[in-house]
Amino acid sequence: MRKYAILNAEDISTRMANESVDKSKDALRKTVRNVDKRIVRWDGDNVPYGCSDVATYTHAEILAIVNDESGDWWQELPTLEDLT
Repeated sequence: MRKYAILNAEDISTRMANESVDKSKDALRKTVRNVDKRIVRWDGDNVPYGCSDVATYTHAEILAIVNDESGDWWQELPTLEDLT
């Protein structure tokens, strides 16, 4: 089962990012406003270096966080009308 953690960008090492599902710091999901945080993802017991003692989230929990319109992760996508 995939697990997720929200960490401050400055706390994420290259090794940690390389051992995540995303494989690099640049590929980690970033907040869109207010704070500089990233989501680190991994599968099952393949916990990236440095993530063994962090708060983790399930897929449903992380979706609730990123889909919260008042949160730091929400980004409203343009509608087709906005693009024309």
